[in-house]
Amino acid sequence: TWIGRLLLWEISVSVWMQKRWSPAFDWVAIFFHHLIRDEIIMFISPVFVWAVDYNLGINGVIVVCLVEMTNGIVKWVLRLPRPAWISKDIRNIRGSWEGDYSTPSGHSVSDCIFFFFFDNCAKVES
Repeated sequence: TWIGRLLLWEISVSVWMQKRWSPAFDWVAIFFHHLIRDEIIMFISPVFVWAVDYNLGINGVIVVCLVEMTNGIVKWVLRLPRPAWISKDIRNIRGSWEGDYSTPSGHSVSDCIFFFFFDNCAKVES
């Protein structure tokens, strides 16, 4: 199936990246892994509510919650395994991978939605 081919491609890219750049860039992966965690976003959101713009902060919290719920539902519908569950060639750097399914990536989806949200808010303000 196309999903099987996609998973094999993802594994080959991950193995290549780890062989090429690890351990020199492990800290970069760990940094970005923790930067867009729900806990960090929910810590930053009140700053926007109280210090920047009340409506922007509240809307940001609502967007984050809706994105997380939607992402979780799609993950459980697709139920695609993480590459490290399939291949022993992939290292789990410092235990940074979660225990849930892999696709869609919560970090990637959150990043995209978060930046589109703030880009849209900036356009409305100007």
